[in-house]
Amino acid sequence: MPKIKAKLLQLFGHAAPAKSYPYYLCDTKGCNSYCKSIRRADIEEGFESLLRNMTPSRSLLSVARKMFADLWDDRLVRAEADEQDLKSASVKSSARVTRCSPESWRQRAFLSSRHMRKKIGALSAYSKTTRHPVHA
Repeated sequence: MPKIKAKLLQLFGHAAPAKSYPYYLCDTKGCNSYCKSIRRADIEEGFESLLRNMTPSRSLLSVARKMFADLWDDRLVRAEADEQDLKSASVKSSARVTRCSPESWRQRAFLSSRHMRKKIGALSAYSKTTRHPVHA
């Protein structure tokens, strides 16, 4: 495979109406591969073999481990904060549920009925003292 240091054009050749053949073309004047087509499969196979032969250095692996550890720790801190938020929301909704319990509703109804009885008593007393009594 030729060594090319410039960008390549990707083209498709058509031999039959339903069949296309992908290839690359060097469009850099002065290049040894100028106007020469290279099959896409050849370029991809060369790139795959290049990747297979690469091995990261120890320092790169160390940096990558540190990055992943930092990301993991950051995610752990966020997860703990989310857990605290959920616990707080749970406590708040439990308090709301307690306020809306049947016992609290009975107590509210009792207080409300007592309040209404006082109002009715006040209206009855008022109606006895006025010329126009309130009819129930």
